[in-house]
Amino acid sequence: LIVDDTIENLRLLSNLLGEHGYEVRAVTNGRQALQAVEHDPPDLILLDITMPEMDGYEVCRRLAAMDRCRDVPVIFITALTDAADKVLAFEAGGVDYVTKPFQFEEVLARVKTHVALNRARSALTQSYQRLRALEPDDRLLGFLVGEVELGGAARRQHAAHQHQQKDQVLAEQTARQRELHRWITSARSRPRQSSNVNHSSTL
Repeated sequence: LIVDDTIENLRLLSNLLGEHGYEVRAVTNGRQALQAVEHDPPDLILLDITMPEMDGYEVCRRLAAMDRCRDVPVIFITALTDAADKVLAFEAGGVDYVTKPFQFEEVLARVKTHVALNRARSALTQSYQRLRALEPDDRLLGFLVGEVELGGAARRQHAAHQHQQKDQVLAEQTARQRELHRWITSARSRPRQSSNVNHSSTL
């Protein structure tokens, strides 16, 4: 998108970029620029600073406040050459600037660079969103982790119960063995009854 209140500048830039394969839209003021960008955000905006009603700085600030447009790179085109003006351009949200009169090779180089950077950023954002879509939902992940932990606790509890049962059976067996041993020992220690008989006779 090219924004400039000078028709000749619009014609020159539109022809230059169109000849190099870019699809170009051109508007003559800030209000039209905001409407055009909100309707269909471009890959890049060439924005004149000195315009009536709304200058380029204000247009750039309003673009930055719009969700659909805040990431669109803005290259200022201006006849202003003071360092303070360039600083204002960057503070307003611009990523670069081109001074008038145009050097066509410079315009092409800057446009090409920032379009490529913007497309790379968009591709990276989309890749990140696809990656996030593949990750499990935090609540689902928490539920699954909880289930695993509960399952582990249940298995540990079951194992502990089995171990407790084995200990109880072993204790009962040991007690019975001890009782049997005591009974045998007691039986062996009892005195035997005498079987002697007195065979007396009368004469």
